[in-house]
Amino acid sequence: MRCLEFGKKAKFRTEAFAKMKRLRFLELSHVKLTGGYKYLPNELRWLHWTGFPLRSIPKDFSLGEVVAIYLPYSNLRYVWEDSGVLAKLKILDLSNSYSLKKSPDFSTIPNLEELVLKNCWELAEVHQSIGGLKRISLVNLMDCKILEELPRSFYKLKSIVTLVLDGCERFEKLDQKIGDMTSLSTLSANGTAITELPSSIDPGSRSSLKRMDIKSLPSLTGLSQLEDLCLVDCNLTDELIKGMDLGSLSSLKSLHLDDNSFSSLPSLCSLSKLVDLDLSSCTNLVAIPDLPTSLTNICASYCTALEIMPDFSDMSNMRRMFLNRCAKLVEVPGLDESLKSSMRLLVMEGCINITATFKEKILQGWNFIGPVDIVFLGPGPSDIIILEPGGIFLPPSDIPEWFPWVNEGGRINFQVPEIRGSNVIAIALCFTYLKNDNREPEFPSSGVLVTNHTKLATFYIAVESGPGSGPHNFEYLWLGHLPSYKFNLEGGDFVEVLIRTARPFFRVKKSGISLVWDTKQPEFRVDTDWVDRMCFSRPYTGGNNNME
Repeated sequence: MRCLEFGKKAKFRTEAFAKMKRLRFLELSHVKLTGGYKYLPNELRWLHWTGFPLRSIPKDFSLGEVVAIYLPYSNLRYVWEDSGVLAKLKILDLSNSYSLKKSPDFSTIPNLEELVLKNCWELAEVHQSIGGLKRISLVNLMDCKILEELPRSFYKLKSIVTLVLDGCERFEKLDQKIGDMTSLSTLSANGTAITELPSSIDPGSRSSLKRMDIKSLPSLTGLSQLEDLCLVDCNLTDELIKGMDLGSLSSLKSLHLDDNSFSSLPSLCSLSKLVDLDLSSCTNLVAIPDLPTSLTNICASYCTALEIMPDFSDMSNMRRMFLNRCAKLVEVPGLDESLKSSMRLLVMEGCINITATFKEKILQGWNFIGPVDIVFLGPGPSDIIILEPGGIFLPPSDIPEWFPWVNEGGRINFQVPEIRGSNVIAIALCFTYLKNDNREPEFPSSGVLVTNHTKLATFYIAVESGPGSGPHNFEYLWLGHLPSYKFNLEGGDFVEVLIRTARPFFRVKKSGISLVWDTKQPEFRVDTDWVDRMCFSRPYTGGNNNME
């Protein structure tokens, strides 16, 4: 037997393990063993014991071969008094050991790589021997509420990649030597008493800090290597954000400023590597200044005071834009130009004051077929989920007048016109959706059956996954394109399109079809590789199409 697991109600004497010589993996949950621990197998490799009942690990518990120890919700006060050297131990996780007062003496575990002491509320001291760990890469001390400092030896470590101090309420200061920690790339210290970073972290230092999440810093000057900055819900006012010198973060790729109080942003144009910007739920934000052309994703949803957007004419890398419920927004200058080059998803549902001219421009200018995002769930090429098929979400309105085939509900029949010298390159599909339930639908929210009755062929294609949460009786309009080359459309073909909804959550009120011809719109963007994975042939069912 190589793996043994016992549940909460099991009770055993340690002698029961005496003959389990081949046991390598042991998982226990709130089990209390009686008797000497010398009877437990001495060849264990992996130990996971939730609710370990003792105040320290007994000396006769042989752990010399163990690679990973997980003792969440233990009763430990001290880890061990005399364990001998555990040279093979790489992971020690004592999360939620609320009574733990001191870390172990790390000289007995010289090859430790990951130390996790989350929610050890009584932990007041980290043993100075931690400075001797040459391979440790992760130290997670989240919510160690009375921990005030780390030993100076800690700052001599060259292998630390991630340091987490979130919720260490009494932790006030990082040592100057942190600038010498050349592997440190992620520092997270929200909910601490830290108000400034040591001056050793500056553009000329050897610091490799790339991701930081510290809400209480007044200035970010000097963090030129930082790539990911999270300042969510920091109550940042106009004065505070201007004083942070965001423009100096020349390596920044991702910036999260959600849920803050500022009404305007300083210029971000100097951030030439910035890719992701999140300003969602900044309810006082009135204007967004010019943005770097490197940006690919912007989210400013629920910015209810937002009125002014920058010119997007030169934003040739923009891929996704979320402006949900920005009710005061009238237009986004130059967005129609950005649509032509790179945009894959535009979400503006709830922007109830955008002009009719602006709406018409972006509906007419949409020229993309394909998904926005793909997540692989397994090693095989078919093990995927399409999270965000491309398209446009807008406030509800009637189907545009340039759609020749319009019908109530989600079923449309049409015949492909015969136009000599022209070919159909896409089917433009537009429909209005009504959400009639407060619950969230299962993915996907909608898909389409396209049946070419002339060619006796039927296809299913996922077209969109919904704009997100919305209230009961919430309505919006969606426009996107279907790949006509998959359906082998030719002049004279009789075609039927049926829109699927996640019943009973959504109802299609009205739908429309328009054909896109190569002579009228030759510059059309098709992500052929991924379209082939979101469009599937199905058995031809004649005139009895359904989505079951």
